[in-house]
Amino acid sequence: MKPLLVLLAGTAFAAGLVTPAQAAEGPPSPPPSGAASSPHARPLPVGVSESRTVLAPGPMTLIGRPGANGGQDLGGVRALILTVTSGDESESDLPDRYAFLNCRPVGGSHPAAKEACAALAKVQGDPAGLRPREGSNCPMVFSPVTVTANGIWDGRYFWYRHTFGNRCEMRSIEGGVFSI
Repeated sequence: MKPLLVLLAGTAFAAGLVTPAQAAEGPPSPPPSGAASSPHARPLPVGVSESRTVLAPGPMTLIGRPGANGGQDLGGVRALILTVTSGDESESDLPDRYAFLNCRPVGGSHPAAKEACAALAKVQGDPAGLRPREGSNCPMVFSPVTVTANGIWDGRYFWYRHTFGNRCEMRSIEGGVFSI
């Protein structure tokens, strides 16, 4: 997982999505006291989601490109990195599968990018709002799988993690977002 996140951070830095000062700030601050601790401190129980959205302090801009304040406004960016890892922890160095999903314009390495983007658009980019398709029936076999989604949706950075009971439950989510 760490190499994938380094790749995402490096790509954002190289593309000018973040400045060196923003990169030095690190990940989003922990939730307030009384809320869940850091997502990497413990595994989530099966069926529990953890999601964070961080609003940028000002309009996000692509440095050095034409637009307001010398940069291109990133308010319309809709890009995610999705991972799937066997087990109930997503702490391993490498996920079993991963995909890049770009929703403006639709593309990336996701096998069903158009359907996944449409499903995410219905929930304003929040994977926690996705529900299983109606009529989906999965066997009650316990073989946990953990998914993550990290990205930017309309100028907001978000981080999401959820552990499903098995791959069938994961694949039954609307739009096939995690069917990678």
